[in-house]
Parts: sequence; C-alpha cells; structure tokens
Amino acid sequence: MAMMFLKMVDVKLKSIRLDKHYSESSYVSRFDKDTVVYIIPKKDATLNGSQKWKDTMREFVTDTFQYLKEYYKRENSEAVGKKLFGWGIA
Repeated sequence: MAMMFLKMVDVKLKSIRLDKHYSESSYVSRFDKDTVVYIIPKKDATLNGSQKWKDTMREFVTDTFQYLKEYYKRENSEAVGKKLFGWGIA
C-alpha cells in the first residue's frame, strides 16, 4: 500500500532501509533502479534474483562497515519519528 501511495503522489526515493522481514530479492526488485536499497541479508540468502538484488548483496559484502553505517541511519529516523508522532501514525 505504501508503494502505491508513493506512486500516486509522485515521490521518488533516493534510498530506503528495509528491516529483516523485507530482506528478500522480491522486495528489493520492487524499487526503481535509481533507488538504493539497504537491507541486512538473512542467514540463508542467495544470489538468486534480479540484478538489483545482486548489486545490493555485492555492496554489503564489499564494504560491510560503510554499508552498515548507512543502514543504521534507519534507527535514527525511527527514533525521531516516534518522538514527534508517537507510536501511531495517522
């Protein structure tokens, strides 16, 4: 539903950080080629999937420290959002 809403209001994403429930190739492939997707791969992750999935996995393996620094920006934005809006989103 969120993806449909973004298309409806014509918002282009530069990057997105997905939690562990969405760290699969099918979710990564749903984003435009210009959107950088950050995930923490599951233990049994493979390279089967789209080129975007393979590129994401390569980035994770090549420079893990820098990749994790980018991924954990997610926690900062979640904390600010919860302080401003509480646990519920209207």
